[in-house]
Parts: sequence; C-alpha cells; structure tokens
Amino acid sequence: MIRFGLVLVATGLIIKGTVRAYRELKLMSRAAQNQYNYQNQKDLFKFEKGVGFQNPMTREEAEHIFGIYSPSSLANLEEINKRHRQLMKINHPDQRGSQYIAQKINEAKDLLSK
Repeated sequence: MIRFGLVLVATGLIIKGTVRAYRELKLMSRAAQNQYNYQNQKDLFKFEKGVGFQNPMTREEAEHIFGIYSPSSLANLEEINKRHRQLMKINHPDQRGSQYIAQKINEAKDLLSK
C-alpha cells in the first residue's frame, strides 16, 4: 500500500515536471519563431532617420510603408493585401505591437486600395 502511494506521488511529480517543461518549450519556440520572422522581415523596417508620418498620409508615404520604392514595382491589390498581412502580423497591438503603427498601416492600405 505504501509502495503504491509512493509510485502515485512520483508519477504525479513526473507529469507535473513534464507539463511545466512543455509549457516553457512552447514559449521558447514562440520566441524563437518571432525572432526568425523578424530576421526574415528586416526589409519591412526600412526607416529614414528623423522622418515621421505625414498628416494626412500621402500616396508616396503609403507606398513607402508597403515597400514600393519605384514606379516599376507598382503593386496590385493582391500584393498590397499580402504585404498588409505581413506588416500586421508583426505590428498588431494584440501581438505587443504599436496601435499607432497598426493604424498607419491600415491607413496606407486604404489609400493604396483606392
């Protein structure tokens, strides 16, 4: 009877440790994935020092936000939507992104979608 109790306690501790390790691994995996995504999305962060957002936003500024730097790279609606999704994955307030930046990304999408 005592052996059964000891086995039961040991099993419980092993399961508890396994669950805790899995949760930590899951969090570390998410952090590693975010770091990987950041490294692969560096071209989405081409900023010019000392330049803020214009009010109201111009088409040129919207193109700059979406990475359209030359007339030869004019984007169609599908490309704009794809780029919008990429930017919002990184900058969405629910993912600890800036609400202001997310608003500007949405404003740029609306302007370019017209």
